[in-house]
Amino acid sequence: MNIHANVLNTTAADSFLDNIRKDVLKITGDALKENSIHNVASSYATQDPATKKMLNSAMTYAEESLQRYNVLIEGPSGTGKELIARILAHKRKPLKAMNMAGLTDTLFQSELFGYMPGAFTGAKSRGDVGFLRAVGKGTAFLDEIGELPLSHQAKLLRVLQDKTVLPVGAVDPVPIQCRFVFATNRDLLKMVKEGSFREDLYFRINELGLKTFSLKDRGVQEIRCVASAIIEEENWTPIGEREHFGDETFSFGNVRALRNLLLKRELGEIELPEYDKGE
Repeated sequence: MNIHANVLNTTAADSFLDNIRKDVLKITGDALKENSIHNVASSYATQDPATKKMLNSAMTYAEESLQRYNVLIEGPSGTGKELIARILAHKRKPLKAMNMAGLTDTLFQSELFGYMPGAFTGAKSRGDVGFLRAVGKGTAFLDEIGELPLSHQAKLLRVLQDKTVLPVGAVDPVPIQCRFVFATNRDLLKMVKEGSFREDLYFRINELGLKTFSLKDRGVQEIRCVASAIIEEENWTPIGEREHFGDETFSFGNVRALRNLLLKRELGEIELPEYDKGE
């Protein structure tokens, strides 16, 4: 089920973003805490119409009336998917994250669903409630969902359908209350066609969909806009009027790479090219 949100007016959007800026450091998602302020500062700065529309949609999806729907965030690495998860969790905290890549079958079940005392060798004597129950009524951010093996996909689908988990070693399922947000840099529809991602799971996690865009695709002016926001946040040397980002300087297109480039510029390790005086 896809719901198309109306674009918020500028005043409402600015007010909402100001509140998120104040709250972002209070979010209890430890896995997303590092570098959060840099992601927020750089991703909020945008002149790109498609990105503004996506941010407004994310703000709408954060409203209470839509919190019962799962959200899928698709886009290249380093394009602010963690930021979008924070927006979605603005009214549904805490926000906690788990990366789906590399989870073995045992770890997938014990980490997400929890386990009973003595369920396996090395288990805690008191057991563990697991990630999804620990989130409580907050937001569970499952990153790199496209890396989830087919064997795990069926188990996750059951959780999303029933809103329960079965801890390892337990007989009876336990209810969960969290909202789900998923993210991927993979083409899940292509994976569905290839048979490596379940179609029923795809539509279950993609009840509401958002797409992020690389800086490269958003254009040179957008790169300059985001760079200026990063520099202001870090209190670095402002970009000169004649400095510019040419293809030879910036060809990868994600925010983390741009920040690293600006850090090297600030340390004097590189210089941005300058326009000729006659240009």
